[in-house]
Amino acid sequence: MKTGAMILGIIGGIVGLIVGIIALFSGSLAGLSGSMVGGEAARAGNTLAIAGFLVFVFAIMGIVGGAIAKNKSKVAGILMLISGLGGFISGGLWIFPGVLLIIGGILALVGQKETA
Repeated sequence: MKTGAMILGIIGGIVGLIVGIIALFSGSLAGLSGSMVGGEAARAGNTLAIAGFLVFVFAIMGIVGGAIAKNKSKVAGILMLISGLGGFISGGLWIFPGVLLIIGGILALVGQKETA
């Protein structure tokens, strides 16, 4: 179970990084184009860029959780659950990485209880 948690955490984190980069890039472009015209478009672009940054942070947290899943499964499970749920709050494209991280977090916690 710990190997599955590790794989799911790392894959979910990598997909989350891709989602975060896309959100950062599109938010930056929308913010730049919106600042030329002004108004709501600039604020929407800035909001998307902030959400992309948060998703990026949660993705890195998920990768770290996946990387330590074999040695410190309780900490890894908590990190992956926080990153999975936090990504859902931060961004809308987080469905696939969020599901992977939440399942990986549950596997890490269940695997930790079995070996104890």
